[in-house]
Amino acid sequence: DYKMGVTLNPKDDEFYFGLAVSFIELKQYDKAIFNYSKVIELDPKDVAAYNNIANLYKKEFKDYDKALEYYDKAIEINLTYSLGYINRALFYEELKEYDKAIHDYNKAIELEPKNARYYYMRGGFYNDNGNYLKARIDYQKALTIDPLNYRYHLSISIVYMELKQNEKALASSLKVIEIKPNSLYVYNNIASIY
Repeated sequence: DYKMGVTLNPKDDEFYFGLAVSFIELKQYDKAIFNYSKVIELDPKDVAAYNNIANLYKKEFKDYDKALEYYDKAIEINLTYSLGYINRALFYEELKEYDKAIHDYNKAIELEPKNARYYYMRGGFYNDNGNYLKARIDYQKALTIDPLNYRYHLSISIVYMELKQNEKALASSLKVIEIKPNSLYVYNNIASIY
């Protein structure tokens, strides 16, 4: 029990972190921020606490100034914190600040070039903005790293459809079925190809 842990050991930031996560699950976001702030008070270099506060301000409170302040602080503390760059990229993308978003996606990938998810996310950014060739390249890279991820195959099949490469779209869609036979979305893709 995290509350008991805080009572018995009020200097242990892990208990506050656990409490914050629990309060998020209970949708008590003010209490989550309070406990993440206690983590920062005890460990001012805990970038995950800054990052999680930023996510709460963005998602739950729509306070974009505060969110950016905490994203920036996490990155300032640890310039190699790739997740901070990813979350700030998503933040910038939501605000339609695309140059800043792509800069942060690129930085995260530079820091973790073997993280398939980061290529997938940047591919999604390109796809959403109609740059299907760059999206295809990123999805292919993600698949090179993690060839059994059905989401990556599904995403590249959609890009192939946009590029009018129906045979490749079908092959990717069939791969999705092979990996996850109950994926309903893929059957719509296949129907769209014909």
